[in-house]
Amino acid sequence: MLNPRRFNESVTVIRSSDSSIMVTPLGIYRDNHILYADIYPGTRLYEKALEALEACILFPFSIEPFYYSMGIGDVIRFSPAASISAPCPAYNGLVVEAVVVSRARRKGRLRLRLEPITSYVRGTPKPYSRDYGCSIELLIALSRLRFWARNIRPIDCNIVTKLFDTAVQSFDCIRHATWDEELHSLGAKALYDAVKMLALSSCA
Repeated sequence: MLNPRRFNESVTVIRSSDSSIMVTPLGIYRDNHILYADIYPGTRLYEKALEALEACILFPFSIEPFYYSMGIGDVIRFSPAASISAPCPAYNGLVVEAVVVSRARRKGRLRLRLEPITSYVRGTPKPYSRDYGCSIELLIALSRLRFWARNIRPIDCNIVTKLFDTAVQSFDCIRHATWDEELHSLGAKALYDAVKMLALSSCA
């Protein structure tokens, strides 16, 4: 079901060796039966991934879990996994429960190698809609803005302003792609967070 020729967007719960968990959006790609994720340094996720043991990976059928996983809107809900200790996001989609079999540094990134233990589908797939892709672009831009806003390195304001422009355009796309008021609200909250990150970066 996962396309091996593209990144597949997920909401993933990572459990570390100290039994703590972290939920995060995560791009996943497949090579045969093994899954991989590349994680960039300078993030909380990078530090967590250094000690990662397990992951419950959800490829959602709706966009809302991506917002929730970034602290926008509702608190994300969890359900017990079938075969691992890490909990799973409690939403409809393709679920893959996996263990981390290795990690390696490649070109400054940390690559996690994940071996699926079990997989199953929860709920019924929905047709693709533009607001899904627009929301993903908005949240990616926000995630990168958060990185620049808290980074101690010199800030590249050209990158920051381009990311903010992407966030604005993505929100405009959401408004025109759906009449769903909840998605309009979630997108507006994400854009408001992007405005705050722009201000914190001192690039406004």
